[in-house]
Amino acid sequence: MPLATNADAILAALIEEGPLPATETLAHPTGVLIWRSGFVPRFRRIEADEARYLDALASGLSFAALCEARVGDLGEEAGVTAAGQLLARWASDELCRVTP
Repeated sequence: MPLATNADAILAALIEEGPLPATETLAHPTGVLIWRSGFVPRFRRIEADEARYLDALASGLSFAALCEARVGDLGEEAGVTAAGQLLARWASDELCRVTP
């Protein structure tokens, strides 16, 4: 989802029962990823490229095609590393399952 304010920081403070930050409009709108881990709602800010790739995967893009796109954007070594980092983050967030 698009994010133009620090609503995610405010929600995190509410959940943690900590002090609420002042409301802010972000200088550069970003996105927030919202998902569920079991019955627990989760969220985190994401950069535009991650949002674009998640949208593309949800529309049917294969992970192999995502890897090719990252290599096209960043070069072979950096692209493969970046794709692997995305996959590791998504697996850690339980957005996908990596099976042997």
